[in-house]
Amino acid sequence: RDRAQSDPDRPLLRFAGEEMTYGTFDAGANAFAAVLRSAGVGREPVAIMMENSPTLLMAQVAAAKTGAVAALINTHLSGAALSHALRSSQARHVFTDAACLPRAAAPPESASLTLWGQGDPAQLPPHVEPLDAALAAAPRQEPADVGVRASDPFLYMFTAGTTGTPRPTQVSHGRYLAAGSIGRVVFAIRADDVVYAPLPLYHAQSNFLGFAVAVAAGGVFASRRRFQAAACLEDLVRHQATVLVYT
Repeated sequence: RDRAQSDPDRPLLRFAGEEMTYGTFDAGANAFAAVLRSAGVGREPVAIMMENSPTLLMAQVAAAKTGAVAALINTHLSGAALSHALRSSQARHVFTDAACLPRAAAPPESASLTLWGQGDPAQLPPHVEPLDAALAAAPRQEPADVGVRASDPFLYMFTAGTTGTPRPTQVSHGRYLAAGSIGRVVFAIRADDVVYAPLPLYHAQSNFLGFAVAVAAGGVFASRRRFQAAACLEDLVRHQATVLVYT
């Protein structure tokens, strides 16, 4: 918010051929926050099952602005593993993109949840709320300060599930901010850097060491919808990346 107010035209995101400024991104996050408020979402978990995109990051920031907890769901989950993740998140609302919508709507649990989906409203299942239309109609002014503290939960990130079903790990606002601030110093990231992190944002690496660090430095964060090793070099050149986050 501070960077959007002080330098709104500064680039923040680069996805594929799209570039988005701090000002445009913050306005989009405010619209998402308005959708959360209109849906009755308070200080509670909301599930986000989306591939890497500006919308996913807007949803995450909207949760921060409203005091909600963003439960970042692995986009590859389906069946029993997805059902377990939705139940353990304790979310009443699920926000999903067009690619993930069929799997998000499949578990029996989804029938008792409010599902918000991106895509053509005419093509959405009857029980799915049209997310794109709601965002387009939402106001973009800054929401009221809800008094979020550093110790309050911000994200649920799920374990890989290699030793059982995925379990949510709680990330506080303070921990997330510390990741960005410390990463900026440790890796000497500057405002003129472009941080490219192609791995999924539902894991900590791209989110903590990519997006959080880029914002802390006032720089640019670049990514892609799905990881593709063969496209990495092309993306680095296209986005004029100076930093690669990958292990």
